[in-house]
Amino acid sequence: MSDPTTPNPYQAPQAPIGISADPSALPLASPWIRLASAIIDGVVLWPIGFILGKILLHTPTTEEAAEAIKKYGLDGAMKELMPSMPMIILINLIGLAIFIAVNFVFLKKGQTIGKMILKLQIQNRSTNRILPIQDILIKRVLPVYLTYAILYAISPFLTIILIVDSLCIFRPGRNTIHDDLAHSKVVKLPG
Repeated sequence: MSDPTTPNPYQAPQAPIGISADPSALPLASPWIRLASAIIDGVVLWPIGFILGKILLHTPTTEEAAEAIKKYGLDGAMKELMPSMPMIILINLIGLAIFIAVNFVFLKKGQTIGKMILKLQIQNRSTNRILPIQDILIKRVLPVYLTYAILYAISPFLTIILIVDSLCIFRPGRNTIHDDLAHSKVVKLPG
């Protein structure tokens, strides 16, 4: 028999079991407010992208598209009217540069224009600190732009897959796939 005063090295820890919440952690942003933030960002960037597309690409008119479909069929028309791979890459690089230029001041604060307006912030999940700008750009933004460019090059219809990333905000952790890549979260700031 062992002495009752000698600690048992095989005994389970006696600390209370539970998850201790970090009092400095801000609440996660709701999926709907995140969606609203993305819409605001889209409204801000869409006119720039539209003008860029008109300048760099020959966007076909409805008549030109209809004629191409009649001549080549839907698949053939898509191939005929779709920009070349180098042009897709160029446009995505320019789009990324525009995103960074428009949002740079806000990104340093863990925000985009939409997130600033709705008082949201991108933070590191572990530390509850603002996600550094290099992590936002390399781990959150770049994968989305690269995925879009690759999918668009294969078929413009495949870009709908990016909606899956966006709809992930309705998961319990309210995080997108690019949040998972960056180990980030989006929180609601007080006020």
